[in-house]
Amino acid sequence: MTKTTVLNESNTLFLIVDIQEKLLNAVFNKDTVEKNASILSKTSSLLNIPVIVTEQYPQGLGDTIASVKSNLASTTEYYTKTSFNALVDENFLENIKQKKCKNIV
Repeated sequence: MTKTTVLNESNTLFLIVDIQEKLLNAVFNKDTVEKNASILSKTSSLLNIPVIVTEQYPQGLGDTIASVKSNLASTTEYYTKTSFNALVDENFLENIKQKKCKNIV
């Protein structure tokens, strides 16, 4: 028998990674990626699921695209990075660990 995992605001975190205009233009199926990121951002607000958004060097690559950002709650955390791999940053990892979420979507 398979155990079902329930996603809710107490055990889940949404992580939106580098959905920025200048980066999105280089992504395969960018329209699908944008649509799915927008759906995820709307869902996070409706279900009160916390969100962390990473932005790769926003001074040069711009902010998170408007279709995603406009749906996010005011409590959304933004993390600016200069390395494509956010997991190499100890502060970012510690922030994720402190959330104590069983599910990261």
